[in-house]
Amino acid sequence: MATDAVAVAVAPTARFANGRDLLGQPRGLFFIGATELWERISFHGMQALLVLYMVERCCYPATSKTLWDLQDFERPLRA
Repeated sequence: MATDAVAVAVAPTARFANGRDLLGQPRGLFFIGATELWERISFHGMQALLVLYMVERCCYPATSKTLWDLQDFERPLRA
C-alpha cells in the first residue's frame, strides 16, 4: 500500500488553530521582542548608574583626593 504525501497550501493570512497569534505573527515573536527590549533598557540603565557612580566617586573633592593623579583628569571637567 503506497501513501502519497499531500501538500497543503496555507494562506498568508491564516491564523493558528488555537487563535493565539497577534498581528499575524506567532506570539513567541513578541516574547523575543519584549525580551530584547527589556535587555536593552536594563543595559542603558546600568550605564547610567555607572556614570552616576563614577561622577560621585571621582569628581567630588572629598573623595577625589584619595585617587592617584586625578587632578589632571578633574581639571578639564570643572572648566
